Amino acid sequence: MNHELRNISKSTGDVSEYAPFPEKLTLCCGQCGKEAWYDVGAIFWGRNTSRASAGKLRGRKPVPFEDQISFSNYFRCVNCHASGPWTFSEETRFRILQLSLALTLDEDDEMPVGFYHGVTVMFDGTQSPSPAWSEDYLRGLIEKNPDDFFLHNRLGNILLKAGMADLARTEFLRAIELNPEDISSLDQLGDMALEENHPQEALKYYIQVLQHARHSHFLMDRERWQIVDNVLLQLLDMDALQQAMQQLNQHPSESLSSSASSASNVVYLTEFDLAVPADWNRLINMFLYEPGEEPFDPDHIPVPPFMKAAGQTNSDPSSQFFSKSLFPEEHEDADEFECLVPIHRATRRVSRNEQCPCSSGKKYKHCCGKH
Repeated sequence: MNHELRNISKSTGDVSEYAPFPEKLTLCCGQCGKEAWYDVGAIFWGRNTSRASAGKLRGRKPVPFEDQISFSNYFRCVNCHASGPWTFSEETRFRILQLSLALTLDEDDEMPVGFYHGVTVMFDGTQSPSPAWSEDYLRGLIEKNPDDFFLHNRLGNILLKAGMADLARTEFLRAIELNPEDISSLDQLGDMALEENHPQEALKYYIQVLQHARHSHFLMDRERWQIVDNVLLQLLDMDALQQAMQQLNQHPSESLSSSASSASNVVYLTEFDLAVPADWNRLINMFLYEPGEEPFDPDHIPVPPFMKAAGQTNSDPSSQFFSKSLFPEEHEDADEFECLVPIHRATRRVSRNEQCPCSSGKKYKHCCGKH
């Protein structure tokens, strides 16, 4: 594979999943001209010098060196609080050139830590130099479209990853105010409540996710599946899965198919062995698909144009986790609650918000639990 596509073709996801660059860099703020050291996180080299040279040969203005670089950490100018643009000191420029050369040589034993060949982009394909820049970009879009729930959700995600939980919560709450079926924001609010040791509040949000998951078609199928998977795992870890199912069974039409019979609208946990992946996936699918619908094929997900331009594929090892089976057999006694027996697992499930057991220092959902 061409080395320029090696890293980017392996994964398209959250930049926080990439190991950070271990050194601080000297950057000069383009707004106030002040220079300072910054912890930039992972560094992404988004364009290669051959493209810039080609532009120059065709009589076009070459891409500025700084515009080829983006960072994963949230930081702002220590003097004026701007998100950029940034210019590099000679030392920083030389260091990045060293790293890009090492990456270009494609020698695994010489691969630089925290430096990647790839492009960081927003949901609309706009290239983003840093999370702080992304925040400003989204706030500009929200100013023009204040009632767009999706923009508030995206902004909440950026603020949450930057450690600004209170501001993030405000955006997530605004998102579900605009769209009560925004399961992405509901899931985040549930995770935040759980991390802050408010399990009953988390339970409320998780149940709402399961109620609205089937109707959240504004999200890609993969994201919907991952959200429901996370919610069910969290409920299982909280020993609240049975409680949640009981509440959902009281109002089955709110979470399961309105077109199905009353019997198939009820979740019977005794139908599932949750230690078996196929049964776990079948439970997830009950909240996502109408009877007769087939779960999405992860190998044929529509790819955004900017990913196609970067040579992305749809191949994903997580495809092995998707089951074709959707619903258990219908029960005649649907009006009665099935006896919900405790679920015993051979090994404890690791919560997606716990530290990963591999000692990477990341959360499980951003490390070994990614797939």
